[in-house]
Amino acid sequence: ESSRPFSKRISEREEIKRVIPLLKVLRKKFKKTAISVDTYKYNVAKAATDEGADIINDITALRASTKMASLIKKYKLGCVLMHMKGKPSNMQVNPKYKDVMLEELNFFKERLGYCEKKGIDSSRILIDPGIGFGKRVQDNLRIINELYKLKVFGLPIFLGLSRKSFIGKILNVGQKERLVGTVTAGTISIMRGADILRVHDVARSFQALKITSKITEN
Repeated sequence: ESSRPFSKRISEREEIKRVIPLLKVLRKKFKKTAISVDTYKYNVAKAATDEGADIINDITALRASTKMASLIKKYKLGCVLMHMKGKPSNMQVNPKYKDVMLEELNFFKERLGYCEKKGIDSSRILIDPGIGFGKRVQDNLRIINELYKLKVFGLPIFLGLSRKSFIGKILNVGQKERLVGTVTAGTISIMRGADILRVHDVARSFQALKITSKITEN
């Protein structure tokens, strides 16, 4: 199911139909590679787990299904918790924050407390500040610049900013022309504290980060 702004929900049956055949092919070809499935629906996550998925990336941070936490605990899955204001169908309708970083910190504190109560080991959790999910351009920029503040939780920071609309708005370019902006934002994000980037242009992003690591010796 697409989670782009103004996207619409699809049924669990349709999502399973889209995800599982591809997952079977990937799992067969890449036996040792960790595979993450992006879903907030329990039955989709369970079907994906049965086919060898390792990580559940839940844009609702386990709020959509009361059973998702038990699935993650039972099968010792990795889990990405993402911050989102609203839902994809309305999240970009005039989002506002008094202090976006304070809201992020309070949100993750609450969600991590929930995971602890549900018996999910913190070593299996990644946090995602949700770039573009109910955020204005200035919110996205501040989050990237202050990613280090999320290090207070001692967990890996997972970031998806590849080709996002805030890059297009700043540069006034379409999605196909956002490579330079994406690589630049990704490089700065790593320097500010991100641990994992979700990208479309894997090879070019890797090259940029390799040069960055050599220069900074980090």
